[in-house]
Amino acid sequence: MLADCPVDDDSADRFGYRDIADGLARLIEGEETATPVTIAVSAPWGAGKTSLMRLAENRVVRQRNNVARHATRCRDPQIRLWHPLPTSMLSPPERTRRKVWLGVALVFAVAIYFLAHGLIGPSLTDMEKVQAALGATLPAGSRLAGA
Repeated sequence: MLADCPVDDDSADRFGYRDIADGLARLIEGEETATPVTIAVSAPWGAGKTSLMRLAENRVVRQRNNVARHATRCRDPQIRLWHPLPTSMLSPPERTRRKVWLGVALVFAVAIYFLAHGLIGPSLTDMEKVQAALGATLPAGSRLAGA
């Protein structure tokens, strides 16, 4: 029994459609190609139509991502920090690296917050405002819970 399992990478391409996928990708991305463009692939069931189109699509997406990555490397680092590439344009290792750095930045920000809060603490006027709002007085030298 045959299963209809389209492939989407060259390593699983049993039909040898690499060259055709390269040609389709060049056609789609070509400067001379007028858009919109429609491509029809006709073949019997199981001949690899979906696999061919996925291989071509991967090449087009990879080419666009490579162009975007190259362009972003040429941007000012500060602009790259505030306007990074979308996650969908990153490779899996780059996505992991971004997640790790975001986690490190979050831990650093939380540590700075608690360090500053512990060193500075609430001011006397803040304490007086809280006491006035609660309508109570605190014993001298005491601190509010969580402060």
